[in-house]
Amino acid sequence: DGTTTRTIALTADDVAAGKLVTTGWPLPADTKTLTVTATLKDAAGNTTPQATDSATLDVTAPSNADVNLSIEINTDTNNNSWVSASELAGANNFVSHVMFNNKAIAGDRIVFTVTNGGSALPSLTHILTQKDITDGFLDMSFDKPAEGGVQKVTVNYVDAAGNAAGAPAPSDSATLDTTAAGVGIASSKSPTDHLNVLTFSVNEAGGSYTLHIGTRSFTNIPTAADLTGLGKIPSNEIWMDYVDAAGNPSTREYLALDTSLVTVDQDTAISVLYV
Repeated sequence: DGTTTRTIALTADDVAAGKLVTTGWPLPADTKTLTVTATLKDAAGNTTPQATDSATLDVTAPSNADVNLSIEINTDTNNNSWVSASELAGANNFVSHVMFNNKAIAGDRIVFTVTNGGSALPSLTHILTQKDITDGFLDMSFDKPAEGGVQKVTVNYVDAAGNAAGAPAPSDSATLDTTAAGVGIASSKSPTDHLNVLTFSVNEAGGSYTLHIGTRSFTNIPTAADLTGLGKIPSNEIWMDYVDAAGNPSTREYLALDTSLVTVDQDTAISVLYV
């Protein structure tokens, strides 16, 4: 504080330790600097050159909201919480994209906490550079989870003094799903090749389907009116397309690969089963 002075006589223990620790100095106000100077004087009165050090007191936690901290797992390109085979594109990791505004300060830190399938990965701390602040973002990669596993990434802002921002800490998560659903078609027909029953099946719910029957396509179960007038159709013009929740398209399943004719009309019972 510019006014407090102490004269301390060294003990044999101080000399043996090669240092002197003194406490109880008045603290500066928050964000203010404490400067300490010291000299060593021997018994004859000879004085060493002055040594000095200073430290700024910072006990105020930053705020994630103040720096507008946010995160997205960019590998999940459509931000639907799933990473499909096309989104992964053969990579071994997920890329996290962290954004912040110009209130962020170079020298402060972003701390990443990551789990794969609930198991923690090593924590990672990134010290912000002036380039990061100018860009307003940074990208960080983490090992992908196992198939069907969820990666969750949480970020928190920590200032240069070590004060961590409080909750809430921004986070994002995505499930790895690179396996397409299996689809099938079953039917029963009369001796005249009229399809009495036409059943499309898929082994994974939550996606979207398109049924192709002759020249018509349906994204819901067709009604009797929808089927009126279809008549005779080549077997290879009846198929199902399915895209699962992650965006993986299934291999197209045909009623048959040949052109044998079957009749589909308002009396054909059509259903989609999830098995």
